[in-house]
Amino acid sequence: MSYVVKAEFPGILKEDFDASVDDGVLLIEAKKREDKNLVKNNQMIRRERSYGKFGRSFHLGPNVDDHSIFAEYQDEILQVTLPKSKPPQSRKVEVTVS
Repeated sequence: MSYVVKAEFPGILKEDFDASVDDGVLLIEAKKREDKNLVKNNQMIRRERSYGKFGRSFHLGPNVDDHSIFAEYQDEILQVTLPKSKPPQSRKVEVTVS
């Protein structure tokens, strides 16, 4: 069993993502670069560039195995899979009498 986080990031390239887990917090950061050019009759009329960095953080529950988290990016959708950790196993303890 796993939790799955899906987020759509139109126009963001795979290499512009950074995901990390620290102290029970999943942090997803990305950089956005966009260039817009308006050309008329082979002449540059206007050029606009915008750059920015943004991020989202998610507090993970105590039952997430943070060593097995993995992420995939395809068709502008980031999917982060957070496997659940196995619950503690109960075991029988032998009692000796002295």
